[in-house]
Amino acid sequence: MVIVVVVAVTAGYLAGGRLHRSADLRFRGSWLLLLAVAFVPLGFGRGGRAGTVATVAAGLLLLAFLIANVAAQRGGVRTGFVLMATGWLLNLTVITANGAMPTPARVLAGPEWWPNVWLAPHLAEHAPIDATTRLVWLADSIELRLPHVLAPVSAGDLLLFTGVIALVVTAMRRPLAAEAAGPRSWNAPVASRRESPGP
Repeated sequence: MVIVVVVAVTAGYLAGGRLHRSADLRFRGSWLLLLAVAFVPLGFGRGGRAGTVATVAAGLLLLAFLIANVAAQRGGVRTGFVLMATGWLLNLTVITANGAMPTPARVLAGPEWWPNVWLAPHLAEHAPIDATTRLVWLADSIELRLPHVLAPVSAGDLLLFTGVIALVVTAMRRPLAAEAAGPRSWNAPVASRRESPGP
């Protein structure tokens, strides 16, 4: 995700945007996002039903946050949230079906895996793909290779990444509220008083 954000900000500048213009962006239901983050540690390393329940609960809270902003936002920002909500729904579906995000076993065992964990934090634990894996087509089976890093991603991840880029670029290109209002005319009230008929 770190790489995606860097790409998104770079794309925003190339599109003529500025980072400070995103200051007016307001999210709906931020408490849902904070609550989802609070649930994440409860799912890692616990295993079993309790770990799966905590992971799915965090995923549902994150999905609720994304859907709330699909309803609240407009334009390109809304498009970004639609893409992210769709991508996360796909990820959450395969995670719920398997109790973890299925990933090729050779990727999890390789030396390039741990740098990927730090560069792209994951909400759910990963499990090797085997004969019992459900919905393999939604798993982290797409391999993106970077220098010294192998990043396995899913179809849902690609939608999430596209949504983040769309959201950041749109936010960086939006005029600030003060810019949209234009310069204030101090002569207008004076002119108005001059044109008003006397008593």
